[in-house]
Amino acid sequence: MQANDEPVVAPALPPANLSAPEVETAASEAAPESAASAEAAVRAPDRTEAMRVAAVAAAPSVKLQAHWLLSLFAPAANDAVDWGRGSYAVMARGGRIDSPSGSGELKKQIQMVAEGSVLFSDGVPLGAAPDVAPDGFAHPVFRAGFALAIPLPEVH
Repeated sequence: MQANDEPVVAPALPPANLSAPEVETAASEAAPESAASAEAAVRAPDRTEAMRVAAVAAAPSVKLQAHWLLSLFAPAANDAVDWGRGSYAVMARGGRIDSPSGSGELKKQIQMVAEGSVLFSDGVPLGAAPDVAPDGFAHPVFRAGFALAIPLPEVH
């Protein structure tokens, strides 16, 4: 019996300065993946591309604040997160739908930032609730990805 919304840890993102051939070489030299992570990599589309966008250009007048996430986080389009800093993990989330319109159908899998992650941003990260309903489903199905974040003090 498979649990609903069982988290699957996604592989770590490669540094932005690696070219595509180096990423493939690094992946081929890594230890063999478990069956669950390999299956998640095949089934889950890569939704981390938005997270790989160039880091927030920190102008001298912009001060980035560290935020500790107490919830799963799906970044909104206007969340200005510096993905080059902080300490975070990305995980695939999926599951099945329970609705009078159709129970048991698979939700779209999305990548979310895990609880306990620390992100740097120029404002409070808000997050979003993306629609994870399968294509052609009778109604939208939302996955809550709003940030419950605690600002962390700057340590010198």
